[in-house]
Amino acid sequence: MKINKAFLSIFTIMGMACYGVASADNEGKVNFKWESDIHDFGAFNEDVGRVTCQFKGVNLGPDTASVIYLNASCGCTTPKADKRIIPPGDTVTLSVTYDPANRPGIFDKKITFGTVPGYRANFHIKGSVISSTRRMMATYPYEVGSAYRLSDNNVAFGNTREDRTVPASVRGVNNSLDTVTPTVTKSPAFVSAVVEPATVKPGGTFVISLTADAPKVGQLGATFDSITVSSAEHPDMSMVIPVSILLFEEFPPMTADDVDRAAYLEIPDRNVDFGPEIDPASSKRLKRKVKVTNGGLEPLKIRRAYSITPGIEVKAPSKPIGPGKSAEIEITLIPSALQSGTTDLRARVSVISNTPLNTTMDINVSGSVKQN
Repeated sequence: MKINKAFLSIFTIMGMACYGVASADNEGKVNFKWESDIHDFGAFNEDVGRVTCQFKGVNLGPDTASVIYLNASCGCTTPKADKRIIPPGDTVTLSVTYDPANRPGIFDKKITFGTVPGYRANFHIKGSVISSTRRMMATYPYEVGSAYRLSDNNVAFGNTREDRTVPASVRGVNNSLDTVTPTVTKSPAFVSAVVEPATVKPGGTFVISLTADAPKVGQLGATFDSITVSSAEHPDMSMVIPVSILLFEEFPPMTADDVDRAAYLEIPDRNVDFGPEIDPASSKRLKRKVKVTNGGLEPLKIRRAYSITPGIEVKAPSKPIGPGKSAEIEITLIPSALQSGTTDLRARVSVISNTPLNTTMDINVSGSVKQN
C-alpha cells in the first residue's frame, strides 16, 4: 500500500496547552515502551535560547509503525522524530525543542505522538523561564538583592478623602534560580500589604497589593513614610520603598448661604524671604512670621501648616481664629538641615484650613545659600 507522504510528514499544530500525564490509547498491534514521558528543564534564563530534550521508545509490537502525526500544544514547542518508519524492535527518538523567547514564567507543554496501526502517546515538557536581562531590567528595574526585582521604587496613593481607603500595587519577578517568599517586613500603621502568590518559583511574577487606610493617617495634607520589602529566604536583602498620600477634608453638602457664612482664610503676604546670606553650616534658627486673617463669619481653624522641604519647620495657631481676627504662622529655617548642594532656596509652606472652597493655601519661601 502506498502511504501518502503528507500524512507521514512531521508537523507542529498550535493549540491550547493541555495538562496531565502521558497516556496511550492504542487499538492496533503496535505498542511502544518509553524511557520517560515527562522532561523538566528546570529554571533557565531566556537568554539561553532554545532548549531541547529527547524521548526514546522501542516498538514492542509485531507490526511496523508509521508515524502519521507529531503534534505540540503550542507553536513555541517543536517536536521531531528521527525516523518515520519503526519496524518491530526498533527504537525511535523524539526531539522536542522549546523556544523561551518572549515567554517568561512557568510552562507545561503537551506533545502527542501517533502512528498507524493506531497508537497514541502523550508527553510533557515543563520548566520555568527567567526573563532576559534586558527585558527584566526594563520591566522590573529595581533589584532587591539577588532574590527578586520590582517594577517601582516608590508608591504614591495620590489625593483622597480623609475617610477613604486607597489601593496601590507593586509588581515583582523572581529572577533567581530558587523559590522565594517576598515579604513586607515593615510598614506604617495606615498601610496594609498582601503578597500574591505567597511563594514564587524561578521566573514567576507576583504582586504586592497595598491599601492605605486614610482615617489612620492622622493628618490632612501630604504624609510621607515607607515600607520595607525583603524575602523569607534572604532577610538580609531588603529595599525601602517610600510611600506618600495626600488627604483632603470632605465637607458636608453646603448651600450658597452656608459658603458665605463659612470661615475664610486670608494671607495678605504669601512670600517669605530669608535673604541672600543663608549659611548652610549654621544651626542658628532663622524665624519669620506670616499674618493670617479670618475673612469669614465662622471660626477659622488651621488644620495643618507644614513644608516638605528639609530644614523648614512650621508652627500654626492651635486655637480657632474668630471672624475678622488675625493670628500668625511661624516659619523657622534651620540652614544646616537644608539638603546638601542647595543654592537657591525655593520652598513652599502649605496651610490647610476649614475654608470650604479653598482648603489649602501656599506660602512661598525663598532665599540664597552661601557657597563655601
